[in-house]
Amino acid sequence: MLHIKNKLTALWQKAVEGCAPQLKNAARLMMRHRIATTVVCSLLTLSMLMSVVTVSIHKVTVLDNGEQVAKYYSVFTDEESILERNDLLLGEGDETALTEDGGEVTLSIARAFPTYVYADGEKEVVLLAKGTVADALKKAGITCGAEDLVDQPLDQKLESGMEINVDRVRTETVEETEEIEYDTKKIRTNDLYVGNSREIQKGKNGEKKLTYSVTYVNGKETERKLISEEVLEEPVERIVEIGSKIKSSFKTTASTPKNYVKRMAMECTAYAAGGSTATGRPAQWGVIAVDPRVIPLGTRVYVESADGKYIYGEAIAADVGSAIKGNIIDICVNSTAEAYRFGRRTVNVYILG
Repeated sequence: MLHIKNKLTALWQKAVEGCAPQLKNAARLMMRHRIATTVVCSLLTLSMLMSVVTVSIHKVTVLDNGEQVAKYYSVFTDEESILERNDLLLGEGDETALTEDGGEVTLSIARAFPTYVYADGEKEVVLLAKGTVADALKKAGITCGAEDLVDQPLDQKLESGMEINVDRVRTETVEETEEIEYDTKKIRTNDLYVGNSREIQKGKNGEKKLTYSVTYVNGKETERKLISEEVLEEPVERIVEIGSKIKSSFKTTASTPKNYVKRMAMECTAYAAGGSTATGRPAQWGVIAVDPRVIPLGTRVYVESADGKYIYGEAIAADVGSAIKGNIIDICVNSTAEAYRFGRRTVNVYILG
C-alpha cells in the first residue's frame, strides 16, 4: 500500500511541475495546510479521467498526391503528428492542406515535380507542386523584359517535365557609314582610234550614313531594318573618252572614186530593205543610216570595205538609227540573210562632192 502511495506522490509532483502557475500555487496551498497526499492524488486522478473523457477522437485520412495512404482514428490531428505517425517526409516544393469536416480530418500532400527553365545560357530546375509558367519563372529568379520572348503562355499551368525557354530580345539603333561608288561615263570621240581611251576626269567615291534598327536574340543579330539614309559626300563621276576613229590602209580598188571631198574609215553594219527612212525615202539598196553629226543627211557617199573585197558603191545618207552614233554607218541591203552575212566590218567612206 505504501509503495502505491509513494508512486502516486511522485506522479503528483511531476504533474505539478508541468502544470500552469495557477495549479502550482494551488498545490503549494494544499501542502501548506497539510492536506493529505492521498486526497490530492485522488483529485488529480479524477481530473485526468475527466480530461480524457472530454478529448475528441477524429477520423484521420491521409492523401499523398491524390492517393490514400492512411486512414485511422486519433486524438492527434495536427499536421506534424500525422506526418510523424505515418513516416511521411516533405521535400522541396511539396505542399500540404489540412481540412476538417464534421469530425473528419484530411491531410492532403501535393508533391512537387520538376520544371526546366532555360534562360541566359543556363538551365534551372524548379520544383513546384502547382502553379503557372509565371510562377516557375519567379521561383527561378528570372525577370523578363518587355521584348523578351517566352515560348509558353505565362498563365499556362505547369506539368511535370515541362520545358520553358526564355529568349532575351533587345533592339538597338546602329549607325554605319558606307562608300558610294562613283559611276563611269564613257564618251565616244573621233579624236582617238578604236581601242584607245583617255581619262579626262578622275572618279571619287562618296560616302553615306545608314541608320538601322537592329534586333538581337540571345546576343545574336536576327533582323536589321534600314531607318534612314543620309548622303555625307556625293561621288564624283569618272569621265573617259573612248576612241571611235577607225584605222584603215585606205586600200583602193578599180572603182574607188578619184575625186572626193573627204574619206573616213568607219564601222559598218547592215539592215534589210523595207519600209521607209527618216527622210521619207524607201529603205532600199543605196540608202545608208548615219549619225547626222558626223555625216549630214542628204550627203552622197561611196562605200567599200577596207580590204577592198566588198564594194557597196555609191549611196545617200538618208536614214538614222538609235544604235548609229558616232563613227558608224548602217547600209541597207536586199535581205535579212544578206545583212547577217555582212555582219560588222570596217569600211572606207568617201564623201563625194
